Amino acid sequence: RFAKPLTPMTPAISRRPWFTTIAGTLVTLLMCGSMFYLTPSNQATEALPTSRPSFQAVVELDKHFGGSTSAMILVEWDAPLAFDSAEVLHAVDAVQRLAVAHPDVRNPSSIVSLIRSLPGADLPLERQAENLRWGSDEQLKNYVRPELRRALVHLRLQEVGSTAHLATFEDLRREF
Repeated sequence: RFAKPLTPMTPAISRRPWFTTIAGTLVTLLMCGSMFYLTPSNQATEALPTSRPSFQAVVELDKHFGGSTSAMILVEWDAPLAFDSAEVLHAVDAVQRLAVAHPDVRNPSSIVSLIRSLPGADLPLERQAENLRWGSDEQLKNYVRPELRRALVHLRLQEVGSTAHLATFEDLRREF
C-alpha cells in the first residue's frame, strides 16, 4: 500500500543509478547535518497515552506536590565557615528565595527550611539552627554535607520536558 505511489518512479530510478546514489547520499548528509541543530526534550509522559492511570498520576503529582521532576542547586562555602554559621545560612536562604521567586520552581527546600520548621520561629536563623543538635546526622545529610562544605536546595519542577527547564536553569544561573 505504501509502495504503490512509488511504482511509477521505479523505471526512472533504475535507469539512473548514479544519480539516485548521489541524490540519496546528499539527502543523507543534509539530514545528518540537521541533527546538530536538534535539541532533545526528555519528558516522562511523552510515551504515555493521556487516558492511562500513569499519566494521570504524573498530572496529580504536578498539581499537588509541585511537580514530578526534581532538580538541585549546590551551595558551596570556604573552609573556616561552619554550615550553621550566619553567612552560610543566609547564602542558602538567598538561593532558596531566588528559586521561590522563579515561576517554574515549586516547593524548594533546604537546610533553611528544616531550621524554620524547628521551634523558635521568633529567633534569628543562626540561633534557631542550634536546635539541629537534637536531630540526627542522617536527616541533615539530605540538605547539607558539612565535611564537604556543601548544601543543597531541592526544587520541584512540573513535567514539561527538559528543554523547557533549560530556560529556567539559565535564568537561575544568571540571577546567582
